[in-house]
Amino acid sequence: MAVQQNGQYRVGQLAKDFGIKAKEILEALGKSSSGSASSATLSPDEFSYLLLKLTENKQIDSIDDYIDGKVKIVTASEKAEIEKAEAEAKAAAEAKAKAEAEAKAAAEAKAKAEAEAKAKAERERAEQIAKRDAARPENRSQADRFEQRRAQQKQPQAQEKKPAPAQKPQQPKKDALAGFAGANVPKEQT
Repeated sequence: MAVQQNGQYRVGQLAKDFGIKAKEILEALGKSSSGSASSATLSPDEFSYLLLKLTENKQIDSIDDYIDGKVKIVTASEKAEIEKAEAEAKAAAEAKAKAEAEAKAAAEAKAKAEAEAKAKAERERAEQIAKRDAARPENRSQADRFEQRRAQQKQPQAQEKKPAPAQKPQQPKKDALAGFAGANVPKEQT
């Protein structure tokens, strides 16, 4: 303990012994830090008041629990280590949640792309079937069949309206040898 010869306690040494900052000691006493807080001194009455204030904030329910190790008085440095560990755990949990969310989004995007590809393939297949079926007369719609019959009925009428081309009278065929020499030879009679 940092006790000077005149019965005064140095704030800087007390802060070091208690594991807190010198400024915190002066704030607990209600003093303002004029100058260097670590070089300030406390009277025995101020020291007693400081101990009372510090223990008020860090009460334990049972001394037996403290002796058995069930309760621990946490120093400022230990508190900082605990907060750091909690912050690291929180950051790791957030990173894990972010990674899971990204994986989920990627899986959903993949599923959506697959569903779109499947739907496109089904539409193309349906179009192919519709084209194939449209080519078959038995699968044509009633309107298509009506139009086809109507077109067939118009074609014969159009042919009847046209006058038939004049046919040339056929001439008797000459003998195949008619153009050769000696073709005028009479045929033998049998």
